[in-house]
Amino acid sequence: MLDRLLAHASHRASHAAGSAAIGLGAGILLFVGLGFWTAAGWIFLISVTTALNAALIMGSVFFGAALIGFAIVAIRRRNERIRNSHSSARQKAMSIEQIILAFVTGMTAGSRTRSSKR
Repeated sequence: MLDRLLAHASHRASHAAGSAAIGLGAGILLFVGLGFWTAAGWIFLISVTTALNAALIMGSVFFGAALIGFAIVAIRRRNERIRNSHSSARQKAMSIEQIILAFVTGMTAGSRTRSSKR
C-alpha cells in the first residue's frame, strides 16, 4: 500500500520535473526568438528611417508591451483580492451561523434536560 503511494508520488514528481524542464527550454527558445525578431525589426527600421527613430519605435513597442503586462498583473491581483474577500466574508457568515446554531442547539438540549428531570 505504502509502496504504491510512494511510486505514485515519484511518478508525479518526475512528470512535474519533466514539464518544468520543457517549460524552461520553451522559455529560453521564446527569448531567443524575441531577440531575432528584435534584430529583424531593427534592421527593417534602420533601412526605412534613421537610427534615432528606429530606437524610439523599438523602445516604445517594448515599453508599451511592459505596461500592458503590468496592467494585466494589477487587474489579476485586484480580482484575486476581491474573490478572497468575498470568500472570507462568506466563511465568516457561515461561522456566525454555525455559532448561533450551536447556541440554539445547546439551549434546546439544556431545556430538554431540565424538563426531563422534573
